[in-house]
Amino acid sequence: MVVSSEKKANETEEKKAVKLSTSASRLLAFFKKHVGNDGLAIYTKHELALLLGTSEKTITRSIQKLLRAQAISVVPRYDEDGGQLANAYRVADGFEYTVEPRGRKAGKAISE
Repeated sequence: MVVSSEKKANETEEKKAVKLSTSASRLLAFFKKHVGNDGLAIYTKHELALLLGTSEKTITRSIQKLLRAQAISVVPRYDEDGGQLANAYRVADGFEYTVEPRGRKAGKAISE
């Protein structure tokens, strides 16, 4: 099967132009800024909600959007007894995105 160069160009453009919500882009920027030496950002959803001034539900939705876009990966963590600890998040290298403006204040928040 031969794939036209136009179709290849469209696929490449789609990969480059992933659109993220304002909340998801803020979370991604936070992860990029707060990674440790091991390349992981380790936070609970509750901590992320407090630090970003949003709800845990918004954090959960934003994480799901970033996972679907392959912008991050989740690394589950457990203690010695097998109990779940806060997940660690690894940001994908070279991930490019645009922010999808929504709502009255979205354009203003993006331009600042």
